[in-house]
Amino acid sequence: MEHQMIKCFQFKTDHSMIKLNDNISDPDDDDSLVEIKILQDSDNRYSSITWPSADLLCRFILTNRMMFVGKTILELGSGTGICGIMAAKIGAKVILSDQTIDNSELILSNVDLNDVEARYIPLDWSKRTDLISDQIPNDLDYIIGSDLCYEDERQFEKLLFTIAFLFENNQQKTIPFYMAYHFRSSNYQIECLLRKFKLQCKLLFHSENLKIYLYEITLKNY
Repeated sequence: MEHQMIKCFQFKTDHSMIKLNDNISDPDDDDSLVEIKILQDSDNRYSSITWPSADLLCRFILTNRMMFVGKTILELGSGTGICGIMAAKIGAKVILSDQTIDNSELILSNVDLNDVEARYIPLDWSKRTDLISDQIPNDLDYIIGSDLCYEDERQFEKLLFTIAFLFENNQQKTIPFYMAYHFRSSNYQIECLLRKFKLQCKLLFHSENLKIYLYEITLKNY
């Protein structure tokens, strides 16, 4: 426990962030504050700490909150669960997932800490048994994730395979995957992988000083 601490994050509508549907009126678009408390574990190098790309994805979700209200959202690689918790706070039905089974306790602790409803499922991108699990509904509206790939180039292939699989096995194949990604190395390119899995990618927003990018990935021709 000595390496665990609770950090409080505060979010407001970000008017510099892209708003995907200006035709949806938002009665709560008044810059009200959304506060999320996150238990973090500094002993874990990656998944138990909240990273800046998660902050960007949270601001995107809040700014576009009316798109997500009442929708079913799957978060990949939830880590601390902050992005899924943000979606739950604004009224989405959220499924949190992580391929590190040890993270489930931390994720569920953060769900309880914020008094929201969200369930957790194990989802290892390299395990077909996880992908075909009946715990994953086939009526997802959105998939989200932040900082899902770090130093291993093979992670990109596993991630995009998982996304393509989830798209193809969903009732609505037109659903988007919103991914916040912290650019760290020019050695990793995903263009060939996008073609391989018949996906297309659109840049929605980027933070130039932090080199964090927000992408929308969909199936081609949808």
